[in-house]
Amino acid sequence: MTGSRCVVQDCENNHKTGKSLRLSPKSGPKKAEWIRLHSKNFNPLGRFVVCSDHFERECYHFGEGSELKRYLIKGSVPTIWKPKKTIASPSDRELRQRAKEIKELLATADNKLL
Repeated sequence: MTGSRCVVQDCENNHKTGKSLRLSPKSGPKKAEWIRLHSKNFNPLGRFVVCSDHFERECYHFGEGSELKRYLIKGSVPTIWKPKKTIASPSDRELRQRAKEIKELLATADNKLL
């Protein structure tokens, strides 16, 4: 049985996030191409799903009159992946603001000591 969550490493999309899930090929070279998108140790026994975030726009045929209805072109391979999540470092603006607050706190503390 296939899952309802994208198997691409660090992707958290599932059927509840509003992303469409695409079923992998059953076997053959196309399935091998889909597997390469995942981690080195990924070796599925059956089929698996990959969300629409991992396909280029060119991989879709859009229904007439609306971009809401789109069809994955046969033979398309997912090629987009998100980098691993990293802890965001503070921006320069945030660092300046923190330094200003610390300076003000130290000045207030010095005034109270006098």
